[in-house]
Formats: sequence, C-alpha cells, structure tokens
Amino acid sequence: VYKYIRKSKAERSFNYATRLLENDIQTPEPIAYIEIDEKGLLSHSYYISIHEPVDGTIRDIYSNPVNESKDLLRAFTVFTAELHNRGIFHKDYSPGNILYKKDGDKYRFYLVDLNRIEFKRINILKGCKNFCRIPIDKNMLENIVKEYAAMRKYNKSICEKLINYYNQSFWKKHLY
Repeated sequence: VYKYIRKSKAERSFNYATRLLENDIQTPEPIAYIEIDEKGLLSHSYYISIHEPVDGTIRDIYSNPVNESKDLLRAFTVFTAELHNRGIFHKDYSPGNILYKKDGDKYRFYLVDLNRIEFKRINILKGCKNFCRIPIDKNMLENIVKEYAAMRKYNKSICEKLINYYNQSFWKKHLY
C-alpha cells in the first residue's frame, strides 16, 4: 500500500512538517525522509528532523505545580484553537505529541508524530473531539472550555458537553 497507493509515514511526516512551518506552527525542522525497498515493496521508512531541545510535553500539566499547570493548560488551549482556526487537525493529538518551551511567561508549542495530520476546515464537533486524548478532570475541562469556546466563538455550554463526551468516550474505550 505504501509503495503504490499511499505515501509512507516518513514522507507524510516530512511534507506535513514543511507545511506546518509554512503556517508558522512549530515542529522540529525536517531534514529528510528515507524509504527502503525490498523486492519492489516498501520495507522501512524513516523521517529525520533536527533535535529540538524543549522543556517538556503537555503531560507536565499533571505533575507541575498548580499555578504553572494552569498557565500551561491555558496556553495549550489557545494554541489548539489557533491550530483549528488555521485548519490544522492532528489526529494523534495526545500529551506526548505536543512539546513546549517556556520563554519567560510565554509558551511555544511544537507538534511531533506528524504522519496523521489533516488540513481542512474544523467545525465545533471535530475541534472539541481533538481534546479526547488529553486526560482531563472537571477543573481542567472548565479551563479548556472557557478559552477554547471564546477563541473559536462557540457556545460555551455546547463546547463543554462535547469535549466532556468525547473525552469520556475515548477513555472508557481505552481503559476498560
């Protein structure tokens, strides 16, 4: 399939990284991708990027002090809304795939694991569903909804119900 029908994960990662950077979304700088064929079929592919030193991943919202976690969560939510406003949808938007650097009191975010990104208009359903892989509690949900709904100009109550529904559905499916 990856030889004749679909681009390899490595090639998609390379192309999407280039496109993200063109849209002013940070990701480690792409260098190349390599595809190795055996007997006329793709056997291995590798995506190569510059190593980007970062301060952490979104997983840190669970272990940082409360005030720092709240600031990180707010900045992450604003970043997510900006992605969606630009028509960028990461299908594997999980805590380990969102890196950050802290610059004073500001955060800069970097996306990784790029082979499953879509570039298209993102409606309220798709946007709210994108938070499903981020384990969130009630307090985090309130903070996410407040920022996300405001930035996307969505009804806060509808956003809250959707994000909560998608999040609970995802974790029930993956934990039980």
